[in-house]
Amino acid sequence: MNLNQALLLCGQMVSLGLFLSGVEFLRISSKPEVHRVWSPEILRLEFKRSLPAPDVFKRWLASKGSLRQLALAEMILAVAALISPSAPMYLALFVVHFFICLRFRGTFNGGSDQMFLQVLLSLSIGFGFYKSGLGKWALVYLAVQLLYSYFKAGLSKLKSPSWRSGLAVSSFLKASPYRLELKGRIERNTQLLRLGSWAVIVAEILMPLSAFNLRAAFLFCGAALLFHLVNVGLFGLNRFFWAWLSAWPAVFYITTLL
Repeated sequence: MNLNQALLLCGQMVSLGLFLSGVEFLRISSKPEVHRVWSPEILRLEFKRSLPAPDVFKRWLASKGSLRQLALAEMILAVAALISPSAPMYLALFVVHFFICLRFRGTFNGGSDQMFLQVLLSLSIGFGFYKSGLGKWALVYLAVQLLYSYFKAGLSKLKSPSWRSGLAVSSFLKASPYRLELKGRIERNTQLLRLGSWAVIVAEILMPLSAFNLRAAFLFCGAALLFHLVNVGLFGLNRFFWAWLSAWPAVFYITTLL
């Protein structure tokens, strides 16, 4: 996979993910509970103390209508980036998604929002400085961030007795809002829980090996996609699926450099 192909594929994946993200934000923008937790009054007070920006911008960002407007902007820009990928498009998406994160006083969904922003920043640099050589290093940076995120997560799980025993997975399943028959069977199978825990730990720790071989990259990417799909099915973590998927073409690209 060459640089152009990797940039385009990253762009297509992140645009699709952010369009779906915009749809979700648009749906929740009309829910009263969202505006109770992130009320204009609380946000104005928070922004007044911590956001170095003009007052008119802070008042708008704290308003009830800002989330709907930002969601629509994200959806429109995501479609535009799919049709005509360019540095200005991804930079605009970065700004809009950053404003959405500010609207939720940090991030809406933690790691997935951070990964989306890293992908968008890398694409802005990659497309903007394609001919100067910085485009290559933007994807190298993105690949390192992606692989390090898996490695760090695996190392943290390895240090946790509850993960090594499988109890952590059992606790997550019990806390899941979904009531699936398969989930109940998994909860009762201690050997399967322990095996699944160790499979995740080992795969995440070994994930950096993806950078050195294209076949290994496809193998680990497949394992990662399966892991994220299971998380979608059992816990509803759909944002993580799209955020991490959109960064994988950067890993495929750096295998050609090493």
